[in-house]
Amino acid sequence: MRRADEFAGLGFTHLRSVGVFMFGLKVAIATIGAVLTVLAAPTGAYANVMYVLTLTATSDSQGLMGSALLPYDGTGTITLSSPPSATTLSVYSTAPVSFMVDGVSFSGTADNVEFLDGNFYSAQFSEQVGTNPNRFDLQTSGVYAFYYGNEQYEASGTITSSPATTPLPTALPLLAGGLGMVGFLSRRKKRKAASFAAT
Repeated sequence: MRRADEFAGLGFTHLRSVGVFMFGLKVAIATIGAVLTVLAAPTGAYANVMYVLTLTATSDSQGLMGSALLPYDGTGTITLSSPPSATTLSVYSTAPVSFMVDGVSFSGTADNVEFLDGNFYSAQFSEQVGTNPNRFDLQTSGVYAFYYGNEQYEASGTITSSPATTPLPTALPLLAGGLGMVGFLSRRKKRKAASFAAT
């Protein structure tokens, strides 16, 4: 037969483990609530979609294509208000863009943006940067033209696209942590119960 002080000690331990379990359960419920809030947001289904653009030079008015000193290839991004169709033409009236060609940055809004079968097809954009004698100009449609050397020379080429990598939703690691905590506390509770029954 157990002594009264043994039962008192077991009761305190049991209450403490219940308190820890309840704390873990509250953390898990809060985490799940945060995830559901993120998923239920109206912009969740059709959030902005970013594509990486690759500009590949195919001609140069100076005839110096291929020279390591004249790197007229470039990169860029375009952000669409919703994902483009993978099977038809998708048209967007405007889209934010940014480009980098030969170390020169361009950014603004492109008009009449078109994606065909999920890939870049065309976007109307033009921007002039710098001042005389260091002016540069970039113009795009389905291809691009980069004017350099105070806009005296032109390099042009093609534009291709690929989807930007999608980061994990910020609430996902919280959910995983909350579920892990609940599992840990549940396993701990079972071990304590088994230990109590064995004695």
